Amino acid sequence: MANEIVVEMKMPDVKSDKDVELNRLSDSIEVRGYGQEKGYFKILNIPRKHTLLEKKLDEGKLVLKFNI
Repeated sequence: MANEIVVEMKMPDVKSDKDVELNRLSDSIEVRGYGQEKGYFKILNIPRKHTLLEKKLDEGKLVLKFNI
């Protein structure tokens, strides 16, 4: 779908989606994941009009789904 953005990120040391922080910036999302010995950081270019529909961490892979 053109109105949907799905992002997948590998975070093998992060055990729970509660260990993942999302911070909205002007036209992007800052993603921080915290594992026992590693940390993960990524800036995603996601337009402000898109809202987060789903945040799921499964077997070390974070899936974020955004929609207008």
